[in-house]
Amino acid sequence: MPEEQVKILNEFVELLTAVAKEVFNASQLNDIIGNGDQKDAIAAIIGELSKEFGVSFAEVKLAHIADQLESKFSHDLFGQAIIPMLPGGFLEERRLQSLSKEELYAWVVERTRELTELNAELEEKVRNRTEDLQELLESQHKAGKLLVRRDLELSRVNEKLLELDQRKSEFLSVAAHQLRTPLSGIKWTLGMIVKGELGAITNDQKVFLMKSFESNERMIKLVNDMLDADRLESGREQSKLIKTQLLDLVDNVLCDIMPLALKRNIHVEFDRGDASLPLIMIDQEKMRAVLQNLLDNAVKYSREGGTVGISAKQEGNMLVFSIKDSGIGIPIDQQALVFTRFFRARNAQKVETDGTGLGLFIVKSIIEMHGGKVSFESKEGVGTKFLFSIKLNNE
Repeated sequence: MPEEQVKILNEFVELLTAVAKEVFNASQLNDIIGNGDQKDAIAAIIGELSKEFGVSFAEVKLAHIADQLESKFSHDLFGQAIIPMLPGGFLEERRLQSLSKEELYAWVVERTRELTELNAELEEKVRNRTEDLQELLESQHKAGKLLVRRDLELSRVNEKLLELDQRKSEFLSVAAHQLRTPLSGIKWTLGMIVKGELGAITNDQKVFLMKSFESNERMIKLVNDMLDADRLESGREQSKLIKTQLLDLVDNVLCDIMPLALKRNIHVEFDRGDASLPLIMIDQEKMRAVLQNLLDNAVKYSREGGTVGISAKQEGNMLVFSIKDSGIGIPIDQQALVFTRFFRARNAQKVETDGTGLGLFIVKSIIEMHGGKVSFESKEGVGTKFLFSIKLNNE
């Protein structure tokens, strides 16, 4: 290599190394340069600058160095000595200016070939992508038609189910009404016989008649629960809201529940919280049914000698009531069904064979009718806690 080319090359390497020292420490720079020759070192430094700070950054630095050296030496000398040492793609304008006519023609031919290949590749990709999109559109069109058809089918099925549900409700309502009259007559007749109003009976006869009377009472309760559930679900039930002290209503229901609690040795604890709870607008008969169902379940399904805890308190603008028992609990796989009609947990059926499965459905319907919410926590074999809350300003 001529002396002038060696000189400009050395200065180029010094200037490029100075740029690298501005952004890399000595240890990093040594690792970048390695043990290669000048061309390898130049390529390594430019590659690392591009990697860390971007190609534009490296291009600007190289252009600044080129301006310095061309000013000191010459444009032709820079093109002869430095351009061949640079990686492809850098200082391309200067590279082209340093080419001979034949070299420039060859360069144009090569670039044209590369562009032709790239264009052909892009056209193939566009064609393939267009075909994919066409297939996707056809698939979506078919899926859309299928969804419309399925939607129509589901609408028809839903209408049919609603019609069947309406018929079922009407049947239950009619059947319950038709049953209530003869059941009331049976109750009245059995009551007269048990009391001896239709003649004397033996003790053994009285025992059997009392069992019949109790079974008839259960049937009447089932019929009444079915009618209540039907009215609540259909929205035909009207509420008679009266300002009420809930604590007094709880005391009233407890009077009915305590005989069963004492019989089963169940200890009932009533945490009244603030004894001056504000009055609340409720339908007393319906709320009594809520308390009756929850307390009756708590006592009925608690183990003998267990405890039932009752709590009533104000939390902000809400009245919160809870009943906790130490009973059989609800199996976790059945908890989602607790508030559905006619549901009874499998362990509850073993403890208490009688039951309509409508009590908690009625509880939820009444609480929601009052604008409240009801929930529960339960663990099988440990116990259950039911909670409901109602806004205090629910007038």
